[in-house]
Amino acid sequence: SSRDPAVECSFSLSVLEVYNERSLDLLVDPRTAEARRVSKHDLPVRVDVVRGVMVEGLTELGVEDEQSALDIIALAQSNRVVGVTHANDHSSRSHLIVTVYITTTVRSTGKTHYGKLHLVDLAGSERQAKALTQGAADVESKHINRSLSSLQDVFAALLAKEKHIPFRNSKLTQLLQDSLAGNSKVLMVVTVSSRVEDARESVASLALARRVRSIVLGGARRAVENEEYTRIQKDHQTSLHERDDRIKLLQQQLVTALGAARAGQVDKTRRAASVAGRKAEERKASDVDRAAIERRCADAENDADRYKAQCQLLQGQLAQQHVR
Repeated sequence: SSRDPAVECSFSLSVLEVYNERSLDLLVDPRTAEARRVSKHDLPVRVDVVRGVMVEGLTELGVEDEQSALDIIALAQSNRVVGVTHANDHSSRSHLIVTVYITTTVRSTGKTHYGKLHLVDLAGSERQAKALTQGAADVESKHINRSLSSLQDVFAALLAKEKHIPFRNSKLTQLLQDSLAGNSKVLMVVTVSSRVEDARESVASLALARRVRSIVLGGARRAVENEEYTRIQKDHQTSLHERDDRIKLLQQQLVTALGAARAGQVDKTRRAASVAGRKAEERKASDVDRAAIERRCADAENDADRYKAQCQLLQGQLAQQHVR
């Protein structure tokens, strides 16, 4: 809602943790959160034309007042990974990012403005020799230190005004890209310990704060759903429809081709059967002719034997007459 009748506003909230270089949704049932953590579940990150960096599949709940937002954050905090180390009894083993999304629509023009507020709780860097972490806790420490080093590399590149900023070197810097890319306002709070044994870490934190303080990001800009974005979105939808139509046409052509192939195969089978039938009939006729010829040959041989016997008989009779 909004106090200005000419403007309509809505708020929503999401909470995630960066645990061992993986994005995990914390607005879920505790058993689901633990199962996803064990199965190495990771939510993909993409960049939206208007709303900037977005996490696919991340739960986003609407909020109406301050208390509902605090209740959601409390639920998420209960799902966050917390461990015990030699240096801290309640050590956060992940980075926490609470994001408030603001959508404002001007009723008279229909233009929509998007805003985003990140509240980030960074896990503290750890020295293994001091924290005495082992096993899974040691792996968590290495990921925490590596992501914090990547964040410092981003700060260094921003301070040097380099053309390439290494946002993609870690999941943390990738998620904070649109907050550190020069179109947002950023406030960083550094906490240090007053204990003498933590002096080394405190000095390092203060040195980082001094470097960050020198970075100039520029002013925040409005994210407006303008005519250009609408045109791009419309063109994209048109290309999707054209692709779907093309797929349907190809499917129809495939069905037609398959039908023709089947019909051709049936016709080929029929022709083969016809040829085979004709050959069988020809073989049968040939066998009949051969049998007839063989019978005639046998009859001729019988006639020849009979004629031969008659000739021999006549020759015998002639010989007897000659003797007389």
